[in-house]
Amino acid sequence: MVQIRIMDGDADLVAAVLERMLPLLRSSPELVVGSQNELSMRGPGRRVVLEVIPVDSPVTVRTERVDVTRDDTVRRPPPPRPPVRRRVRGELGPS
Repeated sequence: MVQIRIMDGDADLVAAVLERMLPLLRSSPELVVGSQNELSMRGPGRRVVLEVIPVDSPVTVRTERVDVTRDDTVRRPPPPRPPVRRRVRGELGPS
């Protein structure tokens, strides 16, 4: 997957670049432009990522998720409770 990232500390500058760049990319008969995703930034500004692929590129799908089925009939015993510490008279201090 090819991505283009546009980011700057000035959010208005990023918006101006996107406003000019997106129509150019989308008008190209050679490219397919995916949706734009906004990523979070720690400071001020804006960070936008676009996926761009050539028209003749083979489509592949990758997954990183593995679904694990859970058998609800198998129950684990609860973890052991810590022992209760009882105070003895000497630890209470003066009355």
